[in-house]
Amino acid sequence: AVVDSLPIELCHSARMHRVKRFHGIADIGYCASKKIAFYGLKLHLQVTDQGLPMGYVVTEASCHDRMVAETVMTQIPHPYNLGDKGYISQKLQKKLYEEHRVAFW
Repeated sequence: AVVDSLPIELCHSARMHRVKRFHGIADIGYCASKKIAFYGLKLHLQVTDQGLPMGYVVTEASCHDRMVAETVMTQIPHPYNLGDKGYISQKLQKKLYEEHRVAFW
């Protein structure tokens, strides 16, 4: 399975400092791959090699990937998971293996 996150932009970046919709739910985050700040939410998703979703969490845009990685990967545990460098943490890898027998690379 593969674990990653993607931005859900709710408005244009020119209006992100004055938008009032979703106040308290959405906020400003940074998408490193696009090198832009955005206002909205973030979708954290785990999919199989066939593209079937196994687990997901929707958070505010500023939420770091490591904070929800365990929640996403333990909804329907898969024995082998791949993640990008936003998930790098020896502590997280050890905890997932010991508690859920999930190998995380």
